[in-house]
Amino acid sequence: MERQGGVVTVEEIEHLLSQLNGVVSAKIVVNDWGAIEEIHVLATCERNPKQVVRDVESSLAARWGLNVD
Repeated sequence: MERQGGVVTVEEIEHLLSQLNGVVSAKIVVNDWGAIEEIHVLATCERNPKQVVRDVESSLAARWGLNVD
């Protein structure tokens, strides 16, 4: 996962996601090339799951320009 000024680490992404409203923890799975394969998020019931997904997508795009589906 490349970004301007260097490489984004899995730890940086997990830290960002764990700070989102309603997220308890996050785990990123990457492939051999370092591309994101899976994103696992444990969240509370205070947010709708679709909103958590949008928050994850938006935060990665805004912070590092990473687009995930």
